Amino acid sequence: MKKKKYLMALESSCDDSSVAVADLSKKQLVDVMTYSQDIHRMFGGVVPELASRDHLKKIPLLIDKILMKNSIHLRQLSFIACTNRPGLIGSLLMGLMSAKTLSYLLKIPFSGVNHLYSHIFAGFWDRKVKFPFLAMVISGGHSDMFLVRDYTDISRIGFTVDDAAGEILDKIAKELDLGYPGGPFIEKYAKSWDSPEDLFGLPVPMKKKNTYNLSFSGLKTACYIILKKAKAEGSVDDNFISKLSFSLLGAISDSIYAKAKKALKDLSLTDIIIGGGVMRNMILRERLSLRLGSDGYRVHIPGPEYCSDNAAMVAYLGMIYHERNLHDSLDLNASPGFD
Repeated sequence: MKKKKYLMALESSCDDSSVAVADLSKKQLVDVMTYSQDIHRMFGGVVPELASRDHLKKIPLLIDKILMKNSIHLRQLSFIACTNRPGLIGSLLMGLMSAKTLSYLLKIPFSGVNHLYSHIFAGFWDRKVKFPFLAMVISGGHSDMFLVRDYTDISRIGFTVDDAAGEILDKIAKELDLGYPGGPFIEKYAKSWDSPEDLFGLPVPMKKKNTYNLSFSGLKTACYIILKKAKAEGSVDDNFISKLSFSLLGAISDSIYAKAKKALKDLSLTDIIIGGGVMRNMILRERLSLRLGSDGYRVHIPGPEYCSDNAAMVAYLGMIYHERNLHDSLDLNASPGFD
């Protein structure tokens, strides 16, 4: 059997079960496999208990599948990395206990990884960004901003004071009876709106506030008011949905842009990474890249496949931790919060 040289990473912070394998000697990603739970569609949102039960079933299967596909034996693993915060506590525990079990049985070290930090470095397998830089993670549960000085020197300098951007997309899509998750449906309808004129003029909360924090609850309320009126008038058709979707994405983009530009200017930074599941949205990717790029900043957005929750991003940061001997003990716990 070949000498141990592989890292295995596990991600299970919400409703995606994901396993990745990386070659430590070559510092290359070997493979990543992700199972996205679809049981939650009928409920219009993630049901924590169902999510954790599904992780319990799927994680072992994914581990077996990825090892078999790549002709890797368990004994060739030399390190385990696993998301342990933040996220749904039951889901996190399923991944963490799997990582601890492998670590104990194989007598190899492991490290817990902050889910948001791993999103920051999701694209580093393909392209690295020079430190220091600004980073934003925009997802269904988070809308946070970070000053990144090094892999292990990261400060959260801003966050949403209420709802996250992805949460707004899900809730508005639900009110429109589009389905779950809402982001892809909102994007689809927004793309069909071909006129920038006669929009709803949605608010951009906290745009001018002297803070790096974000807020989206006011935007959600504004959409609810517009939708309620339209339903009363019987005017909710495809044209209305397209117009509202286009306006909604425009307001979210304006909010992210305003805070990003302020932080970049205040901190004298030239580079920004914007990751997280919401950044799979091509409209947001294009708008933010164009606007911030036009201001002279270098914008880095991971490929769409690395924006959603995945174990490849956990593997990259895990590799750095292993190189620096930043290992955790088996009594490491999971946490639903950031800290």
